[in-house]
Amino acid sequence: MDEIVMEIPKDCCLMANSMEREESGTYYSDNRMLSLKLLQEDAKGSDSLHHQYISCLPEMPDIPITWDREKK
Repeated sequence: MDEIVMEIPKDCCLMANSMEREESGTYYSDNRMLSLKLLQEDAKGSDSLHHQYISCLPEMPDIPITWDREKK
């Protein structure tokens, strides 16, 4: 039952800890680090290893914080 079905190289994973924490000692949460990493990879465009994944993400998620007053 402990058979490995698939292995994914770590450099192919988009993770919060794949970005260096700021040297000044400022702490960023994992969510913020992942958001920054996503923005960094998005800025690379088609040169990003994660381009196909990022390109299928919605530009603006449909969540209450993004709604205008009429939609609320």
